[in-house]
Amino acid sequence: MQRPVTREVEVPYTWFELVTETTPQKRMETYWEAVTREVPYTYTVCVPVVTPEKRMVTTYRIATHEVPYTYTVSVPVVTPEKRMVTTYTCEAVQVPYQVPVCRTVSCQVCDPCTGCCHTVCQKVTEMQTVMRTVMRPVPVTHEVTVNVCRYETQERKGTRTVYESVPDTQEVTVNVYRNEMQERKGTRLVCENVARSREGTVNIVTSRSVERKGTRRQLVCEWVTEQVPVIETYCETVPYVTVVKVPVYVPCYPTTVCCY
Repeated sequence: MQRPVTREVEVPYTWFELVTETTPQKRMETYWEAVTREVPYTYTVCVPVVTPEKRMVTTYRIATHEVPYTYTVSVPVVTPEKRMVTTYTCEAVQVPYQVPVCRTVSCQVCDPCTGCCHTVCQKVTEMQTVMRTVMRPVPVTHEVTVNVCRYETQERKGTRTVYESVPDTQEVTVNVYRNEMQERKGTRLVCENVARSREGTVNIVTSRSVERKGTRRQLVCEWVTEQVPVIETYCETVPYVTVVKVPVYVPCYPTTVCCY
């Protein structure tokens, strides 16, 4: 049989490494410097001015006075009157009606197979007439005196308070506000960027490839042929004799029995 065998082998290889080099160089560079200075400017402001003025103002005051008026009211008036009233009284009356009654009756029954007769009890339902008492309403009319309420309209007089607004005009002095535009002068700071030049040293970074050599370990898989003893298992068929019980069907003929 063959089986894989691994072993470690050193293999030479080559790679390239990136090496950086830094070289200082002098160069002229331009930079921006923020410079602030004061600049005069003119601006406009809105100034409120108060001026007293005389004006006519109308105010209203509440005046009250009594005013007579007439109103109508509904007055209830009770008058006795005679009316016919019908009332009902209950009267007991006997009424017949049918009710089912269940009783047990003995009778002869004959067995159709044996021909023998025997007595059995059976329940029989019959309708019977019975009397029951029923309450029926009977109308009775009689005269009664009842109070009938009616409403009559009557006129009444009275007074009520009326509120009125009375105008009152007078002269008052009020302050009138007006806005006037006025010009003002001032200074403000302005920030400006000014270009400057100077000599400076900068580092120039360059890269170059350098070849490197070395060895590395690598696993190698090889197939090796060798002889291995193997134990095999197999099956053999051996005949033998046994006794088996088999069910046998036997027909069964019916037997006729007569009963007289």
